[in-house]
Amino acid sequence: MIKPKIALIARPAMIDEVYPSLYVTEYYRRAIIEFGGNPFLLLPPQNINYQETKCSETPEITPFEQSMIEDYLKICDGIVLPGGNKIFYYEYFIVKYAIEHNIPILGTCLGMQIMATCDAPQPLVRNETAIEHNQPGVPAVHQVHLEKNSQLAKILGKQAFMVNSRHSYHIEDPGIYKISGYSEDGLIEAIEYPNNDFNIGVQWHPERTYDVDNQARQLWISFMKAATNYQKNKSN
Repeated sequence: MIKPKIALIARPAMIDEVYPSLYVTEYYRRAIIEFGGNPFLLLPPQNINYQETKCSETPEITPFEQSMIEDYLKICDGIVLPGGNKIFYYEYFIVKYAIEHNIPILGTCLGMQIMATCDAPQPLVRNETAIEHNQPGVPAVHQVHLEKNSQLAKILGKQAFMVNSRHSYHIEDPGIYKISGYSEDGLIEAIEYPNNDFNIGVQWHPERTYDVDNQARQLWISFMKAATNYQKNKSN
């Protein structure tokens, strides 16, 4: 059986003071492999230095650059939009393409925030609540409460559970998405696009805890099942 091909979106970073780079953390690659997918890196199309260019100063992608991304998206069976610290226009295009073509997509942390702002960009809001949400390495920071009839609640089989957390900003509006979960201090923690088979964003990092946390594991299993179904339907 051919494994579903999962596009993993690259993020800009500096390896040192000299070399601007594009990367993805090993957690995502290994999670995709763990649950039966074949990951490949989807690189941004513009000939710019993404690390040094401010998001607001990044030019919108041209039709030709859009076609470069489409070449990758046409062969993929699922998309993972990982965490990071910058949002670029090409990522909005990827989310909109996934919605239009019903490609399974899973966004985490900043990935969820990109999904929420894809149709009408909005500024992110700095966290100023009683809970410190930026706690790297801590496996359980706060509870998430899911909406009873949300797709995510049905997938995970629970409405309340503990999650990890490492973000300093949050969204206040889900945009074209539906809110499916909140943190105990009222921040949006999960969104979904109900008209797609699997289009879910979460504010936490299930790629880091699937080996010890059943909710994280079930989320990856459901995503990969959707990608497998998409692959089968595409080939028919």
